[in-house]
Amino acid sequence: MDTALSYASAPSSREYTYKTNMQMLSHWAHLYPEKEAFVEYDAHAQRHSITCQELLKKSKAFGWYVASIGIKKGDVVAFCMNNSLNMLVSMFGVQFAGGIPISTMQSMADGSDVIDTIRDHNSKLLIMDAKEGDQSWHMLQNIQLSKDSAQLLDIIYNNNLSELFRYNFKEKATYVVDLANTTEVQLPQLYPEDLAVYFKTSGSTGKPKLVGHCHFEFFSTNTINDYLGIDEQSIFFCDRPFGWSVGSPRTYLASGTTRVFTDSFLSIQKNNIEFLSNIIYQEKCTHMYLPGYLVSDLLKSRGNEDKFSTVKSIIFAGERISKRYAEMQGRFCKKLVVWYGSTEAAGVSAFSSQNPAEFEDGIIGKPLPGYEMKIVDERGNVVPVGEKGELYVRSVYRFIEYKGMREKFLDTVDQRNWLHTGDLVHQRADGNFILNGRKSEQMSVGSMKIFPQEVEKVLISCPEVDAVVAVPVPDERLHDAICACIVLSKTNAGDVEDMQTYFDHLWADNALFKPKYYIAFEKLPGNVSGKIDRKGIAKIAASKLNL
Repeated sequence: MDTALSYASAPSSREYTYKTNMQMLSHWAHLYPEKEAFVEYDAHAQRHSITCQELLKKSKAFGWYVASIGIKKGDVVAFCMNNSLNMLVSMFGVQFAGGIPISTMQSMADGSDVIDTIRDHNSKLLIMDAKEGDQSWHMLQNIQLSKDSAQLLDIIYNNNLSELFRYNFKEKATYVVDLANTTEVQLPQLYPEDLAVYFKTSGSTGKPKLVGHCHFEFFSTNTINDYLGIDEQSIFFCDRPFGWSVGSPRTYLASGTTRVFTDSFLSIQKNNIEFLSNIIYQEKCTHMYLPGYLVSDLLKSRGNEDKFSTVKSIIFAGERISKRYAEMQGRFCKKLVVWYGSTEAAGVSAFSSQNPAEFEDGIIGKPLPGYEMKIVDERGNVVPVGEKGELYVRSVYRFIEYKGMREKFLDTVDQRNWLHTGDLVHQRADGNFILNGRKSEQMSVGSMKIFPQEVEKVLISCPEVDAVVAVPVPDERLHDAICACIVLSKTNAGDVEDMQTYFDHLWADNALFKPKYYIAFEKLPGNVSGKIDRKGIAKIAASKLNL
């Protein structure tokens, strides 16, 4: 009897949306001119909104403005902004002018990382947040003095919620950007296959790459929207940055859905669950995207359940799911949906079940319409069901380039158009795919390949453990040794005097994935996308252990 192979596909029944982002902005403004397109809650919990018609009008005016100062089709425009209505208008405006937005976050106090982005990617314009007297203001001054700013036409900065300003290099002067009185200029012809944006990969396992997507790809979102029942009447909460794939305004573009958002950094801070719960209640949100740390915060909270009475679905993506997250159903939503994708491939698969027993650590479900998935071994052969291998995906919805990395692109997308994800998975007998981890995360202990999740799932089940990440640290004899980096529960931490002794009973004496070291953390460091920074944690662990 033939062995069942780890391959699955789902046909697409809907027509492709062969449009540009700009055409869809016009489409929704025509259908629902007075409907709120985006709702913002700022750092002071103040509400601001923009209608479909206002969004189109202001974005097109911004496009005229940047075209008038020299931005042309194909020019790269760097953004260093937090989520705001001004950022939204600016990004759409740049696309109207044919420019290609890329987002960067200020990590260095002097702004040197932003200056590097401008130089390395030949950015013609910088659009940023800069409040007088803060770090960003000093960064703005550093950029003005930097020799790398010579390639910039101008800097446009967001000094407060209501105004944008332009610093003109030639005149060494600042002007208010008055979109109400912008002169109409000729904008370029845009096509669905034109490059629309560069998204950054998360950088959780290495240096972020710039991933180029065309306008057409934005409408892959229709597949997950159909799965979730999202349409123009829905209200979708997502606080991820607009400049990142999962946070981009694609849900509005594809379905005309009202998007509710905050500045992403508000939710990263602790003790903001009450604030976020109030937003969900006030806006009557029907669907939500939540990163893992907010799911954990919600599960620990008490008394907020009634504020989620309108929520039909909570979408979880971007991380390997823990089966305990199924507890969200019934408490905070009617349905929990695990959504798998990548910056390169967009949304690939999804899983949902009303039976909590069907959830499994790492489950990512079955292909969404228009996608193929297969699992292959090191020779590229499809493996039998149940065996682990690398996940390949194929669809018309995928990225078109890594900026400046042609060889990397050819290594990632093969001649048959399969995208090599770098994720190691297996397929369950019921057809669902299970994510085991990334190839790059595997630890080599005495030549044995071990996933960090095998260690983490044991420790996270302990009431004394609030969060855990297992990372490799150097070992002269075995190549890698396992270090468990643990955030102890405030409730039960008093019982743990020595972690090595306390947790030793969990492992067999000869268990390969028994940690050699334990380190306590107050908080596990994350990267700018909110994901756990495994590379950074491994460096910290090695340093603390003097290895």
